[in-house]
Amino acid sequence: MGSGPAACPKFDTAKLGSNATRREIILVDPVFNHQGNRGAGAELAMRVVPTLVTGVLLLVSVNVAKAADPTLLAETAAYLLGNAHRCGVADDRVEHAGRVIRDLVVVAAQDTAELATAQARFVDIFSAVAVASQDQEGFPSCEVVIPQFERLERHHRQAGLTD
Repeated sequence: MGSGPAACPKFDTAKLGSNATRREIILVDPVFNHQGNRGAGAELAMRVVPTLVTGVLLLVSVNVAKAADPTLLAETAAYLLGNAHRCGVADDRVEHAGRVIRDLVVVAAQDTAELATAQARFVDIFSAVAVASQDQEGFPSCEVVIPQFERLERHHRQAGLTD
């Protein structure tokens, strides 16, 4: 058998009977790839595959765009703000950043229980970190904390979250 057009047997419409319509021939062609248009089966597959892949990706990514977790936001902010306070950042700057974070947590919380949990975690972590302890090895250095705090303040200004 060769690889040219003669390798594929001719699609004989006479074998379909007298009731065969052009639509039946077109439907049979992509499936069996017997008629003269040899690439039609591949074209159909190439149209179906991207459609199926797109559908699967949309179904899988439904939960990707989740809202911010208010407890995680509160914990992360408390750790940074507590360390900034420990490193000697002015109280008014820490309090201002804390108010902005509190407002973000309120917006991110879906209900009062979630808000209460996030606020309690903030207080617990801030209180544990803000007080200087004898074990300084368990905390990040102030050379790391202060630039991160300043970055947070810059972000708040750029986002219009400051007074």
